[in-house]
Amino acid sequence: MDHNKISKALRPYSAELSCLPEEVKVNILSRLPVKLLCQCRSVSKEWLGLISSPFFRSVHMEISKENHMLLLLDSDGDDLDEDDEDEDGIQENADLQNNEANNEEMGQINHPDEVVQVGYKIKSMPGIRPICFTAMDLKGVIEYMFSIPVDGKFDMLPSNHGLVCFNNNGNFHVYNPSTQAFLALPAASASTCDETVSTFGYLPSTKEYKLAHMYDRSMSLYIYDIGCEIYTLSAGTTPGEITAVQPFWKQIKEKCPFAVDGKGVLVNNVFYWLIWDDHADRENKLVLSLDLEEEKFKVVPHPPVISRTSNPIAHDIQLIELRGNLCLVGSYADPPVMDIWMLETDGSNIAWTKEYSLDLSLLDDFDIHSTQIGVVGYHNGEIIVDSGTEGLDFYNVETQTFRRQFNMNFKTNTKLCLYTDCFATF
Repeated sequence: MDHNKISKALRPYSAELSCLPEEVKVNILSRLPVKLLCQCRSVSKEWLGLISSPFFRSVHMEISKENHMLLLLDSDGDDLDEDDEDEDGIQENADLQNNEANNEEMGQINHPDEVVQVGYKIKSMPGIRPICFTAMDLKGVIEYMFSIPVDGKFDMLPSNHGLVCFNNNGNFHVYNPSTQAFLALPAASASTCDETVSTFGYLPSTKEYKLAHMYDRSMSLYIYDIGCEIYTLSAGTTPGEITAVQPFWKQIKEKCPFAVDGKGVLVNNVFYWLIWDDHADRENKLVLSLDLEEEKFKVVPHPPVISRTSNPIAHDIQLIELRGNLCLVGSYADPPVMDIWMLETDGSNIAWTKEYSLDLSLLDDFDIHSTQIGVVGYHNGEIIVDSGTEGLDFYNVETQTFRRQFNMNFKTNTKLCLYTDCFATF
């Protein structure tokens, strides 16, 4: 990309903005995406100073919270062709560059007119496969695409606040999709089983990102000895600067009492997971919590969400954070409905309220018996639902109707998460 051409093209707008009050300039520029704002910094010294100021970035973050973005992960390497391009000329998979000096591979980012290397490296070894990421808005407009090589299992852990964490076989990297900045975290404790459970989230009260990692220390196939460790990143007082609170993982002294499902959430200084343990009575023990202040595990009472089907399956139940609250989602086949319960706490009192009930029969071309369904998030009065189709479904909580956003070209194995456009760097 020729930044000089961009700078020249935007200079007339710079001259027009220069006569406007400061608050009007901030109001206009803060509505642009980070990718474009990074280019706008080269227009003039005035724009550079304005866009780089902590006040501007705070305003931009608040506006971005109302305009979520999507990060998609396509883990099927067989579908990635190096020379495939879409109609706009965006290459669907970047060539993976090999750095012979240190025998590592580095991913690339694709924009319509440039390719930018990403500082995310994984040791070259047999069995690696490329996975493709796509960043887009909720209307399906693509911001960029890039690929990285991975070995083994790979998960995306969203924070719902700008940053996304990648877990590749217990190796963790924190990533900002807006600035394409990667941060490799210190090595986590090794687990004696193949399954690794990790959850990532943001605490507005302390302006910190928390990553929880569960690992099994037992050598037995029949007994769990589950440890838990926490890694903390601070957003700091200056917007956009992310630093490690300590250069090591903090071990939680108390042993985790149950095996849990990896799709946990962080809400109001508490981690929550679904209990996924054959030794637990799941009708009475469904949700496990870890209070980060007390560092104690507790079993949380839950609403009557046991599936109405005679043979419940794993994806019937889901934990999700909506509008700053913990919600438990239960999907049923007969009748086809999705109930969303919201946790309300008042001191030691805990109660669940059924906040929404979505009629799944309103979804076109959806069969709950054969397709997994889940809630992605909440946006502007609509619940975002992934029903396994090529697009997203949006449920309007007032009209109680669905609309479908087409032309997103999701594949059957596409994983997705929401993130917030932000300037965060490491």
